[in-house]
Amino acid sequence: LEARKGPRLAVQALAHTPPDVRMVMASDGPQEESLKRLARRLGVLDRIDFRGRVPRDEFFDLLATSAATLFTGLREEGGASLAEAMFCGSPVVVLANGGARTVAAAATDPARVILVPPGGFRDTAERLGAAMTRFCREPSGADGPTLDKRDSQAAFRRVFEQTVRAAEDA
Repeated sequence: LEARKGPRLAVQALAHTPPDVRMVMASDGPQEESLKRLARRLGVLDRIDFRGRVPRDEFFDLLATSAATLFTGLREEGGASLAEAMFCGSPVVVLANGGARTVAAAATDPARVILVPPGGFRDTAERLGAAMTRFCREPSGADGPTLDKRDSQAAFRRVFEQTVRAAEDA
């Protein structure tokens, strides 16, 4: 739970969903207490399960059984967690930014991917919330990975090359 992963945006997005939509945060980090304060202020604290770090097997079970997995990384040039979710078959809601956009676009089942273009904070939170609600209301019924190994390797290669070019230009 650190700023570059966009957890404040995730909490804000939850505030734009119906009361029965819940969120699990399976991590910990320096922003946990401020996120709890924000969630309390927004009236959604009772809808977030702050689990802290969970064992890897439990994490993969969470991914495989969730209505959707939300990726709000603001400065994510990689996307390993996103790829893990897609390999587990979880539908994904992705802030269409950086490497996450590239990985999500390689999905073999685009119906289980919603790319949300970044914009103003409130508008983006509303669009993420709408996407979360859609997956909760309309489960895809499909299962199995949404990334093909060959396609995902090519996507990761593109992300790596973009990162190297960005570092060289800096």
